[in-house]
Amino acid sequence: MTAFDLTAQPSGGAIEDIYPLTGLQQGMLFHSRLAPGMGVYWIWMGLPLHGDLDPGVLRQAWELVFARHEVLRTGVVWEQVPVPMAVVSRSVPLPWQVIDLSGLDEDAQRRAIDDYLAADETTGADFAAPTLVRVALVRLGEDRHQLLWSYHHLLLDGWSSPAVIGEVLQAYQELVAGRQPILPDRRPFRDFVAWLLGQDQEEAKRYWREQLAGFTAPNALGVGHTTGETGRGTAWARLDKDAFARVAEFARRHRLTVNTVVQGAWAVLTARYAGTDDVVFGVTSSGRSGQLDGIESVIGLLMNTTPARIKVDPGQTVPQWLAAVQAEQVRGRRFEHTPLTDIQACSQVPAGQPLFETLFIFENYPAPGWNGGQGSPGTGGLRAGAVFHGRPQGNYPLTVAAGIGPVQELSIRLDYERDRFDPAAMERMAEHLATVLEAIATSTDQKVAELPVLTAAERVQVVADWNDTVAPLPGVGGAHDLVAERVRQHPDAVAVVCGSRLVTYGGLWERAGRFAGLLRAAGAGPESVVGLCLPRGIDLVAAVLG
Repeated sequence: MTAFDLTAQPSGGAIEDIYPLTGLQQGMLFHSRLAPGMGVYWIWMGLPLHGDLDPGVLRQAWELVFARHEVLRTGVVWEQVPVPMAVVSRSVPLPWQVIDLSGLDEDAQRRAIDDYLAADETTGADFAAPTLVRVALVRLGEDRHQLLWSYHHLLLDGWSSPAVIGEVLQAYQELVAGRQPILPDRRPFRDFVAWLLGQDQEEAKRYWREQLAGFTAPNALGVGHTTGETGRGTAWARLDKDAFARVAEFARRHRLTVNTVVQGAWAVLTARYAGTDDVVFGVTSSGRSGQLDGIESVIGLLMNTTPARIKVDPGQTVPQWLAAVQAEQVRGRRFEHTPLTDIQACSQVPAGQPLFETLFIFENYPAPGWNGGQGSPGTGGLRAGAVFHGRPQGNYPLTVAAGIGPVQELSIRLDYERDRFDPAAMERMAEHLATVLEAIATSTDQKVAELPVLTAAERVQVVADWNDTVAPLPGVGGAHDLVAERVRQHPDAVAVVCGSRLVTYGGLWERAGRFAGLLRAAGAGPESVVGLCLPRGIDLVAAVLG
């Protein structure tokens, strides 16, 4: 049997195309199949729709977009083939469902939607099906609907999903107005796969061997431990509009990207936590750096995860160091599509150990392709609200995802495994990350080593509160008076221990007296300076008192 025969069986329909999954797609498939029912890499998006909506026309718009993009009509075959294959069906019925919740109050509607999404996530992807997508339209009232769209991450990246929704809404507007939709030309995803297969992997491997030389074990953050909990937790670091404006101005002034600044802050924090100046963590790149004509228009999963190795040079100024970090990012862009498994093989980290356990993502996606909530002529005043979405459960113990919000604030989400990290530690880490970022934004000639990690409250605690050890002393002339008082009160109490020997206060006082007598006989008197050369022990203490 040929690969075509094998792949044609599960989908049960006419096959349009077959090509291998990319390295990242293969990794997502592996981890999803490793944890069925956990929603690994399953994503859902919700879009509120207000106004007069024609469900039949909206379905027609979705069907048109399904027909345009092969990734939406893609299933997967992984058995009896050398590498997992993407199978594109020529025609796929739209997985469409209409749910009417208009008879429920708002609280009941929210619970019903939550229940639907939880069940949808548990169901996850049927990789043998001809599509890894599901669409549901929820009717909440006469002029209120929610569009719920879920899919497996191996189909689409964060650049593609807003484009798909934008095309659906654009097609709907045109169809409602009685016009044939004219949607933008896009290069097919299979062109990207073909380009990827033609890359010089040997040159990429030489680059990654150079980058990872001498790195032998993943960085340990020093705050992980077995907690007995399950699932994933979230902590947030947030910079408000004014604080983020300072970060953005620092980046502009020094010709840096905001991504570089935030990534640099995470590198500093990782170095402090791990106790090393040599850090490696995963980074996600968009994969749309222009190496292929028209790559920015492709709908599909073009992103990739690769390691970032950053030497945190404590002696450099912050701007100098970040400029070097950014220069290396640019140099490595040619090799950003190298499969992570190939990169791991280029490293000196032993087989079976991960190259890194934290993933850094800077979410800088293009603006959605719809009308931002304003009604459009010919649509009956239909308005699309702000998208809300669930986050895919990845396979890294800690994922740090930064994004710029609608009012130009910076939000950084720390998504962590609860069996490895406790919430208090993650909340502190989030606060420390914000502290480093704000310090970078105000630095000029500041050295990297001088960047603070502790918050203002923690600095007060360490410097002032924990050092507030002032205690009243007895009104005595010196240490010998204190010892004399102990001799009077507790002569038989142990005063000094040295190995297996010990002496009581009474015995120590007697030794000191004999030593003082020897000094007087030798001509020493009050205020005389006498040098002592004795090993640490009981005799040294007696001599000091004498």
